[in-house]
Amino acid sequence: MWHNVMDAEQNYGLVGLYAGDSTRPEPGGDPRRWRALSMVAESAGTSMRTGADPSYLYIALEGPAGRWTVSIDRFRLVLNDTADAQLLVDHSYNPYLGPRPGMRPTDLDAFYDRRAGIDARATATFDSLFVATNRFRVARDGRTFPARGVNRGRLRYGRAAESSLADWFVDPSGLVEVRLPWGLLNVTDPSSRTVLKRVRDPGPFLTQVSAGFAFVVTDPHGRRVASTRPYAWPVWEVPVWHERLKPAYYAMQTLWGSW
Repeated sequence: MWHNVMDAEQNYGLVGLYAGDSTRPEPGGDPRRWRALSMVAESAGTSMRTGADPSYLYIALEGPAGRWTVSIDRFRLVLNDTADAQLLVDHSYNPYLGPRPGMRPTDLDAFYDRRAGIDARATATFDSLFVATNRFRVARDGRTFPARGVNRGRLRYGRAAESSLADWFVDPSGLVEVRLPWGLLNVTDPSSRTVLKRVRDPGPFLTQVSAGFAFVVTDPHGRRVASTRPYAWPVWEVPVWHERLKPAYYAMQTLWGSW
């Protein structure tokens, strides 16, 4: 029913099966597709449009150049510059344990934060979307290997035509184009607008149907613009999709053609 861009097993191969039709917006693509999205917030020259398909939530920002932040319910999108952009989450709704001062070496072993939930009180403290990939280990010879992980919320700048991993781009006209995978936003099934309600370990996790996302945009001049009502993206029973060769295909074609 949807494409989890965060799941490696759904993204193998040189032929990509992508959500939406071939006219969906892409970072660095035709800016008219981004400007065709639904307007959700606008004031004094600053605007935000948004849209959705079975892979992504799309956000298009227009206004002065510089640093943007977008609050998406309990998430915060921060676009500092092309080398520093990420999605953060309020500590109360972060399903994963992340590094904190005073932690013991094995504290990340639990992996999930069992206190996290949409019904928990918001803290206004925002965590990175760090997730542990390797737990703390002790070798037979006594050597220790600290826990390791990755910040999934780091956003990659670039054109989708050059890398299918591109998350955002700034068009020469100044239009800021962002696509966020549903998995980063704790959406468990966008086709029914279902989101994570509470972490349970062992699972299954509890979910609930959402009324949509509320947005507050802060432009580079510090002006705040809020959506007048939640953005309730359309649900679906049959996902729309299209097939396309990935950029890596053409790189391999060039390499092998030179042999």
